Amino acid sequence: MTPSFTRREFLEVSALAAGGMMITMRPSAPAVASPLGKTDTVMGPYLKIFSNGFVEIGGPVPELGQGVHTSLPMILAEELDVDWGQVRVVQAPIYMRTNAQGRVELVHGRQHAGGSHSVRRQWPNLRRMGATARAQLIRAAARRWGIDAAALTTRSGEVRHEASGRRSSYGDLAAAAAEIPLSEDVTLKSADQFRLVGRDHPPPHMVEIVTGKPIFGIDATLPGMLDATIERCPYLDGEIASLDDSAALAVPGVRQVVRIERPPLDRYYRQLAAGVAVVADSAWSARKGRRALEIEWTRGPHHDESTESFDRQCEQLLAGRGQIVRDEGDCDAALAAAAS
Repeated sequence: MTPSFTRREFLEVSALAAGGMMITMRPSAPAVASPLGKTDTVMGPYLKIFSNGFVEIGGPVPELGQGVHTSLPMILAEELDVDWGQVRVVQAPIYMRTNAQGRVELVHGRQHAGGSHSVRRQWPNLRRMGATARAQLIRAAARRWGIDAAALTTRSGEVRHEASGRRSSYGDLAAAAAEIPLSEDVTLKSADQFRLVGRDHPPPHMVEIVTGKPIFGIDATLPGMLDATIERCPYLDGEIASLDDSAALAVPGVRQVVRIERPPLDRYYRQLAAGVAVVADSAWSARKGRRALEIEWTRGPHHDESTESFDRQCEQLLAGRGQIVRDEGDCDAALAAAAS
């Protein structure tokens, strides 16, 4: 698990965020013009609040169709206490700093997708960021109204004083909130207070995706860039027995055919099979060249393994008695005597 953001880290990243008013770091900096509102205020590494009450939340992990531009901004928006309709999601920039040894490092570590751990790792940080910004907004309203902050609540992007009926939008309070020193004491919501997390919400870029507007990795082009495609061995532990690449090299645009030998089965490469890559001037030529390859593969001792064979093995193991790793106490008696 990634450790929660400390106050120092929050300040450091806020200072790296571009434009706007930096929390406690540059209180005199001018606000920035934005199409979402007349001005915007930077409230942390992944958060801008606009004068019209809209908020922009940066996704710390790249969206590849797995939904992290919905799930991760939703965590921050939950603690900030705004409605999903008030949120605009963008890809967060990569923040870097120079450490004590003079080496450049990533502030948040690698901002990558993979391993199905994005929500688990970002959950504590994003919650604290949202709660910190909300606390600053409450304190700004308390100062403006001369009211104890404990008497104020938030809802749908507003700070409210129910006793007097006063309300102020986050957009009205953001600039003042950014000038207040950060509080160490931040209270997170309890699960029964969640209004966004755990509920269905439309992906923020759904219209753009279905109309083909986003630029993905396959759309990128650079001067002199080549394309490659790989024919993978159909067996995890198989190897290249023979390769005839003459027909592939005869395809117009194909530059080279490269053998990819299977690396040793260690903890990092245990799922990487052998293969043959075709490098060409275009993706289409690379695909045509790959189809023209003539390859024979060897079959390793595990070539018959499949999802079905794993299921059968599990059923057989469940029918037997498991391996006892530790035998201490009486589990059955403890369960029988437990209150719940």
